[in-house]
Amino acid sequence: MAMRLPLSAQCARAAARNSKTTTTVGSNHAYTTLSSAASTSTSTSTRNTESLRRAILPTSQQQKSHQSPTSTPVSWSRAASSDAVVRKYWNGFLELQPKPNQPAAVSKKNKELQELLLKVAEVGTSPRLRMQEASLLGDRHTQKQVEMELKWLPDPKRLAERVGRLLQAREIIMAAALVRAAQKEGRECMVAWNHIFEYCMKQGATMAAYKFYTDMKKRGRRPNSHTYTIMMNGFSIYNPREKAKNVDAAMRVYRSIEENPDVERDIIHSNAMLKVCWLQEDMDTLWRVAGDLPEEGPGSPNAHTYTIILRAIQSRLERSTQDIPSKHVRPHCEKRKTAITEGKRVWADVVYRWKKGQLQLDNHLVHSMAELLLNAFSDYNCWEVLALYNQTAGLPIFANKPSPEKEYEDKWANKRHGKRRDGPDADYLPFVNHNNEPIETEATKESESEIVEEEEQEQEQENFDHLFDPVNGATGSSAPALITLGNREIDVVLEACLTMVQGMRPGKQYWEYLTREGHADLIKPDAAAIHQYLRLLRYSRSTREAIAVIRDQMVPAGITDPKTFHIAMSVCRRDTRNGNILRLADEMLDIMEGALVLPEPRALVGYLDLVQSLKENPQLLLSLLGLEGAWKARASNFQDKGRSLYVGLQLHAVKKLFPHLMKLDEATLPYLPKTEEYDTADLPPPHNRDSTFGLYGSKIAQAMNETGRVIDELVQRHRNKNFLSKELLADLQEKRSMLKKYSHARINRHIRDIRVDATASQVEAFDQKLEKQQQKQEKQEKQEKQEKPQAEVEEKTEVADAKAD
Repeated sequence: MAMRLPLSAQCARAAARNSKTTTTVGSNHAYTTLSSAASTSTSTSTRNTESLRRAILPTSQQQKSHQSPTSTPVSWSRAASSDAVVRKYWNGFLELQPKPNQPAAVSKKNKELQELLLKVAEVGTSPRLRMQEASLLGDRHTQKQVEMELKWLPDPKRLAERVGRLLQAREIIMAAALVRAAQKEGRECMVAWNHIFEYCMKQGATMAAYKFYTDMKKRGRRPNSHTYTIMMNGFSIYNPREKAKNVDAAMRVYRSIEENPDVERDIIHSNAMLKVCWLQEDMDTLWRVAGDLPEEGPGSPNAHTYTIILRAIQSRLERSTQDIPSKHVRPHCEKRKTAITEGKRVWADVVYRWKKGQLQLDNHLVHSMAELLLNAFSDYNCWEVLALYNQTAGLPIFANKPSPEKEYEDKWANKRHGKRRDGPDADYLPFVNHNNEPIETEATKESESEIVEEEEQEQEQENFDHLFDPVNGATGSSAPALITLGNREIDVVLEACLTMVQGMRPGKQYWEYLTREGHADLIKPDAAAIHQYLRLLRYSRSTREAIAVIRDQMVPAGITDPKTFHIAMSVCRRDTRNGNILRLADEMLDIMEGALVLPEPRALVGYLDLVQSLKENPQLLLSLLGLEGAWKARASNFQDKGRSLYVGLQLHAVKKLFPHLMKLDEATLPYLPKTEEYDTADLPPPHNRDSTFGLYGSKIAQAMNETGRVIDELVQRHRNKNFLSKELLADLQEKRSMLKKYSHARINRHIRDIRVDATASQVEAFDQKLEKQQQKQEKQEKQEKQEKPQAEVEEKTEVADAKAD
């Protein structure tokens, strides 16, 4: 049984380990950083603020003040990072999955807005700046307007709504003056202050929000629980230039909760602080905060706490290995081994508390641990992912348990250094005397014995052999509840099987168990889960199974997309030794024709690659099924037989692909210039450069040109003409003339960046085709229902006659 350490002890050990290699930021550094930030902003206060005020004025007021007809409205929406995966994470987990290494782009206007927010905030706390920049407090007209509005805003809710509208209109000075005046009169305006904090955080002005927070406290207003959450969530926004400032400010806000008698610090505030440390890449502070949490009772870690810690370990691993070349396996394995060991220590505490009924597991926590284990340095880690879901969801383990000692081999290092002696002392070179005898002092012996004892103690404490065993004999008020499996769990399990050396058979068994039969609650797979299964089938060269999955599970559910057939055709390209591969590839194209309005050009290029692979292996053509035609009769000897197979394979490819190419040509024509414009000086720009939908024009041109090369090879080679009739040659030349425009250099550059969508007539024809298929299917189902009672009556009659006899 794995020895469990409390979370506080794990954090103390991790902090001590990190202190050996990194310098821990002291508490005094927080005050130094913030004071330096304040002095820097104050020293730049002499800058002209009128340009900053103009940056946040509405466009109508700018036009009135400057009479400039060329002024344009400014968009202040913050650029958010987007995930390219269809369903990589759950909607409720998206805020836990930002991109720490991808800061949002800050425009010049937004930077000016941040500077103005900081100045307006500092005016409330700095007497010297208040003297220098009195205009930031508002002129007489502003003060009079504030007095009038306060008379008509006695309700705190209406006051907060008014402040929110002013901030949306970019009236920063007016909003701040209104809140400060309400605070001076002793009104309830906590929600209005929260609006200002939230607006500053959304604009990326974290230090401005902190200055407003300090100004509010100096005016006698105590923060509420929602204020602390807003502040710490805002400090988690990644900014590489202010990482230390954000962590220090967040830590001061977090520590100040204990001084507020109206608010009791709970796990929500602790999780927000841990999130700041994670996203600002400060592991030392994270371990300190986590180590101060109580083990039981109010404020103890919940599932969200452990999820943040595991995600932080994962992020640190990614940062530490991003500069290491992927071909260097040994350094990657050492980093991964350290991270996985830390994650296992955390999971030991999770299992202990879950078993006692003190913790409720959720899918996010289990998924975080599984993602960490997938940074595998051996097949044993991938097997532990399967054991993890067996422990937390009751999923059976279909894979054999590999040896935990066998790690992935670093072939590049072996080539560079040759064969090395394995073992911990492989690189040990002892000191020797003049007689070539090793010199060992007493201090050396004592230090070596101490190191051996420490390693033995750590190995005894960190025995994780039974960490992922099923939890039995639960105690406490409630027994451990298992999580519910879904599509995300299918993705992780299949990825683990795909990483393992012998994981193809277990991967297929898991798919059969979870989506077809065996599982109590069958999972309806989505497109992302099926794509992951197709990748596993590609590795195992299972073309027939890939076709069955698309035909039986994707097409009826209506979740096919172009990416599906691109992956499926790659399965066919790996399965060239299958004598029936050409028929299977043709069936794949037929399924794509019935499932998509426009064919996927990458699948068509993949089909041509498959044909080229078959052409380069003549031994495969002799046993290939699906090649039929009159061209075989023209072969008179063995050499002509081989040429006839080449010609027949290429003719088959052109015949199969050309209907799909005609659809793409019809959809692409509206985006192409006219024929007489091909040689003009300036081509008109394409009218669709939207990258959110449609097929890539470059891929369409590639499919057209690759097919054109096949036709040129058929027509231009003299030896092929013996196997082609005049009618067939004329047909090929006509098809080549249709594709010739896509080989024009200027047209290729013209459509390289466009996205092609289906025309209205193509969409209408596809919808009518689907309606006919549905009607036909409904008619067949009715006939089956009518025939079923008759068959049952006949069966009962036969049974009764047999008994009578």
